[in-house]
Amino acid sequence: MDGTATALEVCPDGKSLAVGNAEKDLIIIRTFKNSDFEETDRQQRHNSRIVDIAFNPTADLIATCSNEANVYITSYKAGTAKIGSGSMKIKMNDAVRVVRFVEDHFTHSNLLVSGVGRRICITDCSSGTTFKDFVGHTGTVTSLFMWGGCMFASSSSDKTIRVWDMRVAESIRIFDPLPKPALGATTFQVDSTGRLLFRGDGAGLIHVIDISSNKKINSKKLLNSPITYLQISRSKRFLLAVDQQTIQLCDYSDICCVPAPSLISNVESKFVAARLDFHIRFDV
Repeated sequence: MDGTATALEVCPDGKSLAVGNAEKDLIIIRTFKNSDFEETDRQQRHNSRIVDIAFNPTADLIATCSNEANVYITSYKAGTAKIGSGSMKIKMNDAVRVVRFVEDHFTHSNLLVSGVGRRICITDCSSGTTFKDFVGHTGTVTSLFMWGGCMFASSSSDKTIRVWDMRVAESIRIFDPLPKPALGATTFQVDSTGRLLFRGDGAGLIHVIDISSNKKINSKKLLNSPITYLQISRSKRFLLAVDQQTIQLCDYSDICCVPAPSLISNVESKFVAARLDFHIRFDV
């Protein structure tokens, strides 16, 4: 692939992935079981580099943002790993840095959740209407994590983590900045039950917090330099932790005694992004 990758997302079926690059391209790559890759589609839609990509749960929509005041939603054909012809440009009133999809449990329609400046906006994908926003962060929203259909958590340049319920106007939990904050934008995750919050910090530590009680469960040093990225797997067992040059994978099933992490890879250049393919079985 030519150009510098600036965003990455794996299709829910695990058979393709979408990459955004510094040249403003959205690139679709088909993956094969023998670890081969094939570029199947490419499209340019933004005026600046793509900073985030999201697939909806059924893998028939793909959204992108680029720190501009708009989001592009396009149809997607997962079977052929091709970008569809249907598209929608949703205008916002501030720069959009992060996008996620969620399904409305009542109507089963697709909703887009966007970090728009300091606000979080909810948009109906069928009409393109933004009908709700959440206010509370004092800095730019940098990351979102969804679970349970109506719950989500957000991080911001104000270094706090807020937990939200879409049915409530204000955040239901606020987690203060860590003493030594991490460097990356995506340095927190929530497990699939919505019970545990994982936060990476600037000393390479992972802090595990019970969301309902706001009590720390454990802290464990996984890396020797500031954590730049975290991701949790849907299998409920694995946590991926990254600094600028190291990728570590650990089993967190016994969260109070996290075992030594597995070294996945060392990289020579600055780390940009990573995604776990949840269709691969890990034995740690």
